[in-house]
Amino acid sequence: MSFAPLTGDALAAASAPLTMPPEVEGEGVHLTQFRERHFDRLAQMHGDPATMRFMGGHMERDEAWRGMARMVGQWELRGYGIYAVEDDNGVFVGRCGIFHPLDWPERELGYCIHPDARGKGYATAAALAVRDAARGEGLRRLISLINPQNTASLRVAERLGTQPADAGHVPDGPVVRHLHDMTPLTRH
Repeated sequence: MSFAPLTGDALAAASAPLTMPPEVEGEGVHLTQFRERHFDRLAQMHGDPATMRFMGGHMERDEAWRGMARMVGQWELRGYGIYAVEDDNGVFVGRCGIFHPLDWPERELGYCIHPDARGKGYATAAALAVRDAARGEGLRRLISLINPQNTASLRVAERLGTQPADAGHVPDGPVVRHLHDMTPLTRH
């Protein structure tokens, strides 16, 4: 990792306690914690080299299983994590949530969509739902780390209204840290 350490208000916001709800609803999507029923389509998604190009490369089926177990485990350890994204018919279409392994610079809103579900707005809808839920739980700092060549992810970040900040490196290559607007939602 090659990012400057956070200090002051940014550090306080990034390290504040967070507990997310186990399920979140978005426009045309339902986000839920991973279950075994999601695995076959998750393994297909993680096995696709084009899908995983900017996320560590494709995974064999057993690696995808371990990856799902890590996502499930983060919920237990941190109180938040990655959701399985389902469409209105309950079909797994991707994953989205707050990624924060031990060696990560801070909480990251990440998303990945199954190849047969791309171009339908699922990434944007799921990311908005997660971000709004995190805002509602009091989170005041959230980032997305995006490889500058990942044009699809950059388009989603633009629709989310993120602001590019600094550049750095993760094990998968160069990334730009995009900051999400975490201004508290007003209730009417």
